[in-house]
Amino acid sequence: MPIPFYMMLRTKMGYPREIVHELLKIEGIKVAHSVMGNYDVIFYAEATSVEDIRRIREAVHKINGITMSETAVHA
Repeated sequence: MPIPFYMMLRTKMGYPREIVHELLKIEGIKVAHSVMGNYDVIFYAEATSVEDIRRIREAVHKINGITMSETAVHA
């Protein structure tokens, strides 16, 4: 059964659209949006395990322009 989760990202100015494009290349990420508010990008992903969540998070943090993230795992 998949483990659904969201990540909210803050980015450097001018990077959100490029980051959304890169996020959608990561296996497990289903939807990503550039948004306005406290965060610049929000995405939804589905993982197969806690280790898979870690893999996705690590891949996200390799993308240039991300300054901060917060993860919310569906309860």
